[in-house]
Amino acid sequence: MAIDWCAFLEAHARKVYSAEVNRDLHAAHQLRDKIDAGEIEDGETVRTIYKHHWSGLDSREKVDAALAILERHNIVRRDMQATGGRAR
Repeated sequence: MAIDWCAFLEAHARKVYSAEVNRDLHAAHQLRDKIDAGEIEDGETVRTIYKHHWSGLDSREKVDAALAILERHNIVRRDMQATGGRAR
């Protein structure tokens, strides 16, 4: 019975901590949800997205990681624009 209880607790812990362990994947899901809800428009910059301070998408690194995953699955396409300074 103790072995079954440990297996149950392990499965529960994996579920609870999955957002932290799979942070990039969680951010990709969050970003996809925002896109599907129409909260992100075509052509928005990474900076505009993380300035909303949405959960899981509150830094450039998190948004970049989420975009990389979504781009690999052909959900989004990133365009780099030269601005005379840092690329946009």
